[in-house]
Amino acid sequence: RLLRQTDYILDARIIVDERTTTDDSLDVIVITKDLFSLGGSGSFTPSSGAGRLTVRELNFLGLGHQPEVTYRFNQNAPRPWEFAGRYSIENIGRSYITADIAYINENYYQEKSAYLHRDFYATNTRYAGAAGISKIEERILLPPNDTDPIPLYGNLGYTRSDAWFGRAFKFKSYNLGYEPRGRMIIGLRAIDTKYDITPTENFQSNQLYLGSIGFNVRKYYKDRYLFGFGRTEDIPAGSIIS
Repeated sequence: RLLRQTDYILDARIIVDERTTTDDSLDVIVITKDLFSLGGSGSFTPSSGAGRLTVRELNFLGLGHQPEVTYRFNQNAPRPWEFAGRYSIENIGRSYITADIAYINENYYQEKSAYLHRDFYATNTRYAGAAGISKIEERILLPPNDTDPIPLYGNLGYTRSDAWFGRAFKFKSYNLGYEPRGRMIIGLRAIDTKYDITPTENFQSNQLYLGSIGFNVRKYYKDRYLFGFGRTEDIPAGSIIS
């Protein structure tokens, strides 16, 4: 299931080789059907001379890296070009930790960000979390003024640090031979925002703290022809109370 949920593998199966199986070991054969990982899109408007070109790769050099680049051009805009680039690395060192790096340079929005995150990728995952930082500068529309109906804009710049941590606890099962499906999950999150460019005094640096507790039950069913065309599908089922 973890192989099938990646972006560059369409289907995957694991078969036990019974011919080489011994009392203390076995061999498995992993069969995957990959996707054509290189893709892109584009558009062009002759009347305005504006256009967009996007190129992405889902499995760069066969390593599972995912770069994506978008370039926009418009001769009538305040600046004739815009650029956005992202680079993702999944499952670093087989730890299921993903790294995301982004650089966006648009007319009224600039961003530099880097994040590391590890989700609850399986029903028996105990730890999950994320941490990242982003530097953003943008031009925003200010609230209207009663004495001056003309729209006013201002420059806003801030640095945001975001981190969260989750821990899943399983309950003891009295049904011998079966793993309990239910998990209690506790999560904490902290967001720190520091402004260095403010158009008015309404923007103040702040810290936000969040917490959650919940109970989750999830299992998966294998099916075909439900959402796809014959490939193996892992359908989640369950419930959550938080």
